[in-house]
Amino acid sequence: HRVGEPVSARVIAKFIEVSKFREVITVDLHNDAIVGFFQIPVTNLSMLPLLSSRLKSLGLKKPVVVSPDVGGVKRARNLAYEIDVPLVVMEKKRFLDRHDQSESYQIIGDIKGADAIVIDDVISTGGTIANSAQSLMVAGASSVTVLATHGVLAGKATELLSHPNITKVILSDTINISKEKQSTNMEIVSTAPIIAEAIQTIVGI
Repeated sequence: HRVGEPVSARVIAKFIEVSKFREVITVDLHNDAIVGFFQIPVTNLSMLPLLSSRLKSLGLKKPVVVSPDVGGVKRARNLAYEIDVPLVVMEKKRFLDRHDQSESYQIIGDIKGADAIVIDDVISTGGTIANSAQSLMVAGASSVTVLATHGVLAGKATELLSHPNITKVILSDTINISKEKQSTNMEIVSTAPIIAEAIQTIVGI
């Protein structure tokens, strides 16, 4: 977020390369540009098809995809296209002097009476999602469903995600989520199918 901050992904890429790995499979990199940091082949997989498939089975009456910030618009737009529903964007003010804290303050689009589907790549402390859900419900949303690939779930994230404002949370298992961190409204989707398919493609099975 600040000029001069180190690009740690480049360092990780170098570690992998000097460890003599010949190829890398990743899932939903935070930024597609990270692929360019590697000098070895990288296959960056998307959990979107599996998450959207699970989403369709929920039977939401008036679904609307929501990007919790402007930076996530591409991801949210892809999901909106995938399930053929409208897109809403939340503008988020991030405090650079406070780690992992942000404030949602503007909703661009019509959310009244809709079943909001908030999609993000990472849920760290849950603060952004909790603020987004609160803002959406105040704006008139009927329900809030959360989709994310990587569930870091640090600090009080599980408690925040258990709030009545959030009907369901669907995460993948790219990070192992212990039973203690799983809330009653949480569901874990396996990445195994897409990783197995990628391996089969790479090795020519």
